[in-house]
Amino acid sequence: MNSNPTSWGNQWTGYGEPITLATVALITGIASAVGGTGLSAGLALKAAADRRQKLRLVALRRKRKAIKERRAALEERRTEALAAIEQSRAEIQKARADAESRTPVVLYAGAAGLLVVTFIALRTAKRG
Repeated sequence: MNSNPTSWGNQWTGYGEPITLATVALITGIASAVGGTGLSAGLALKAAADRRQKLRLVALRRKRKAIKERRAALEERRTEALAAIEQSRAEIQKARADAESRTPVVLYAGAAGLLVVTFIALRTAKRG
């Protein structure tokens, strides 16, 4: 064993042979490659998660938009149906009012017709 306490060999390996600069570079390169791979894999996973989240948000927005469109269509149909019902009610009320206003006229016309027929019958009976 190397007895020099400041030797790289004693500090890093515990053996007497000092570590060369090439060995340090190799160890550093391996560590950075492993760390870089882990980092890039982590970033790739985060990017994939972000894409999935973005796709979920897009799908959610589309669903919300479709729901709003369906609600608007239903509201429009409801409004049209209510307008048609109101128009029907108005027509029914108008027909009732017309019928009520015509009833006395029809009765008077019928009574006048009956009087005419009776008068003619009485004149015919007097002559005969």
